[in-house]
Amino acid sequence: DETPAKIEARLVWHTTGKGDRDLKVVKTVVIDHPPARDEQFVNFALPWGPYSFSGKLISLVWGIELVVSPGNNSVRSEIVVAPHGTEVLLRSAGID
Repeated sequence: DETPAKIEARLVWHTTGKGDRDLKVVKTVVIDHPPARDEQFVNFALPWGPYSFSGKLISLVWGIELVVSPGNNSVRSEIVVAPHGTEVLLRSAGID
């Protein structure tokens, strides 16, 4: 309902599964004082890695996150960073 002070677009990855959860913000683009209604494009150059992967005990998931301030409302959309656009399945590669 109120005009945001800023919007942050973030390229992130995180791990899920057993053990500690790791989170890395790779790149952040800040849009200061955006209008209440607008459409803007944000481009990220994807890094060479780490690749998106799923294993028996742990997975690594990439995403684009939008955070609106004040209030820190956010939304995330998952993406794949890997050769051929598909995540690496560690079990099929013989790695558990």
